[in-house]
Amino acid sequence: MVRGQEVPLNVKEYIKNLKPVEDFKTLKKGDKIFNKQSLNISYIDTFISYNEEKDIVEYENHIGEIWCGAGRGYWYFVE
Repeated sequence: MVRGQEVPLNVKEYIKNLKPVEDFKTLKKGDKIFNKQSLNISYIDTFISYNEEKDIVEYENHIGEIWCGAGRGYWYFVE
């Protein structure tokens, strides 16, 4: 979770106004994304990979942590 930012408790309402990430290969430095499973908001520093067969995305966030997880249906852009 990005320090100082709270995700609303009603996740379904929160994601209604967010655009789903549909092409993970377009993620770029500075993109702010939300994961509805972990309830984390991250800033992308480096896109590492996306495995279409396994539907797994991997990236480095703005504080140097490597994250990976299920792809489709879990990630949303935050404006």
